[in-house]
Amino acid sequence: GLGDVYKRQLSHTRTRKVNLNKASVQSMRRHPYISFYQARAIYERRTDKGPLRSPSDLESLKEFTPRDIERLQPYIEF
Repeated sequence: GLGDVYKRQLSHTRTRKVNLNKASVQSMRRHPYISFYQARAIYERRTDKGPLRSPSDLESLKEFTPRDIERLQPYIEF
């Protein structure tokens, strides 16, 4: 399916990990798996409540489904 196409594309490009506590909304947006709304939600979450510590912190954000979080895990750091 489409997910497989994205996986293949990502494996060919050297995708650097995105630090969700340091990256700007604009730099998070450059990642193929992070939408503008998700980037903004991450930014607002860390502004309101401090740094994210693990992928499970994304579960509290309505912009992220469990599948989104699972797909992002190899590409994010904290």
